[in-house]
Amino acid sequence: YFLIRREITTALENPSFLKDLNLKSNEVLYVYPVAKSLEKIADHCESIAKSCIQLEGKTISSEITDFFIQYSNEAMEIHTQAIQAFLSKKLDLAFKAINIFEKLDEKLKSKELSRKRADDFDVEIQMQLVERNLDRICGYGIDIAEMAIDRIQ
Repeated sequence: YFLIRREITTALENPSFLKDLNLKSNEVLYVYPVAKSLEKIADHCESIAKSCIQLEGKTISSEITDFFIQYSNEAMEIHTQAIQAFLSKKLDLAFKAINIFEKLDEKLKSKELSRKRADDFDVEIQMQLVERNLDRICGYGIDIAEMAIDRIQ
């Protein structure tokens, strides 16, 4: 993020550098928020990793792990499609990311995708933290998809 911010500042101060980056001046406005979203996604991934460390040695049911595997796969797919849309300037990929998010949101609200609460209080707290972090990762993926749409149009 800081490298990208520094490069954007340099590019705005020196138009020839902007040309070297193969960017138009108006595209710089989209690169910065995407970089910030990627930094936030990384922070949430770090939080998930810390929760996983806290869960080391704890027994977690396969129903709960299946829920998190499916949720994290969906979050990763949203993020992947959004980034590909932004980099390739393909609207269909941005809308694919949004569709994946909407279907995931529908599954979560209808309880089609849900998890059983953990019996151990400490485990449940970590599960809720992971769930919240995955939710935020999905949100930042949608932000990136929207930036891709704005950049393309």
